[in-house]
This record gives sequence, structure tokens and C-alpha cells, in this order.
Amino acid sequence: MAFSLATFLVVVIVPFWAPTFVKAVRGPIANAGLRFGVGALAVTAALFPIQIAFFPMGPITRLPMDLGFFWLGTAPYWASLLIIRIAQLGLREREQNDRKAQL
Repeated sequence: MAFSLATFLVVVIVPFWAPTFVKAVRGPIANAGLRFGVGALAVTAALFPIQIAFFPMGPITRLPMDLGFFWLGTAPYWASLLIIRIAQLGLREREQNDRKAQL
């Protein structure tokens, strides 16, 4: 139960939280790619302690493979939320740039 709850919280919160720390200094496509990369790495970093905490006693050599499958298994959820957040940030920056251009 705790594993599912922790995973759910990571998958829902991290994709909306992580991309906001990337400042818009490049073009919009480069910013989107950078934000997606930062978000994917943040999800990986957040899932790793969960995987370690609930990893069954077994060979430690399987841990990277299990983390990879765990990351890919949750990817349809966090990737879609991450794309939505990146689009929101891009639209917000576009509106700000349009306002600056009008002044």
C-alpha cells in the first residue's frame, strides 16, 4: 500500500514541480527539451529511493534493471503529465513575450 501511494505521489507531483526550475533562456523548442530531460531525471531520482526502500532482499545486481522497468512502467503516466506541464509553461512564456512585444 505504501509503495503504491509513494509511487502515485511521485508520478503526480514531480512532473509538475521539476520543469518550473528551468529558466527560459533559449528558444522554445530547446527549453521544452531541456524541461523534459530535467523532469525525466527528477522522476528517476524520486523513484530510486522508493525502489530501494521496497526492494525485496535479493541480488543487488538486479536493482538497476528493476528500476529501469519501474521507470518505464510508470512512464505513460508521468510523461503525459510532464508534457502537459511543459505546454503550460511554454504558453505562459509566450504570453509574457507577447506582452513585452506590445509595450
